[in-house]
Amino acid sequence: MKLFYAPSPKEVLQASAPILAAFVWVGFREHHPPVVIAACLAAGALVWSFVEYWLHRGLFHASPESRWLSRMLVRVHIEHHHDMTDPRVLNAGPAVSIPVTVCFFGAALLVFRDLSRASLFMVGMKAGYLFYEIVHYEVHAGRSRLRLFEQLRRNHIYHHRVEHGANLGVSSRLWDHVFGTTREALRRAPTPSRRLPRPPR
Repeated sequence: MKLFYAPSPKEVLQASAPILAAFVWVGFREHHPPVVIAACLAAGALVWSFVEYWLHRGLFHASPESRWLSRMLVRVHIEHHHDMTDPRVLNAGPAVSIPVTVCFFGAALLVFRDLSRASLFMVGMKAGYLFYEIVHYEVHAGRSRLRLFEQLRRNHIYHHRVEHGANLGVSSRLWDHVFGTTREALRRAPTPSRRLPRPPR
């Protein structure tokens, strides 16, 4: 495993397992009512889906005035639109995922003011994040024929090939529907290993 990227979701799961286990242990050792547990888990998953959407829309496709930041965005994402199977941008490594997890855990503690409930929230958020990493890998480099992955692949390839500002959600189309950026998916997704032409920005 590299520090800034992981070759596959397997490495992401291995790096995340101890952190996720700690959140599970802390969160479930308190005897919360089932409705509280479900609400915290669902809130975490929902927040992750929102973060995923807005990182993609507000950061990765931004047009910053800073030349350094612009070059960085080109390197970490825009080139990904050209070479969809570059392993350096398919899955995040621990040097990226762990600091982000720490920041969101700190924010959850400030909001909940309760270690157990904040941990349950993080279980939901980490589960959403891990699902995203699996989906992103399968969309670009996987060969899964599951209907779910095939639909998400067609949605995402539209984003790559046709319109950068549409279908920004990778693991969910929820926020695309909310913010009006959803488009009809391609009827047939190209083979993930195909190197695609650069679409207009």
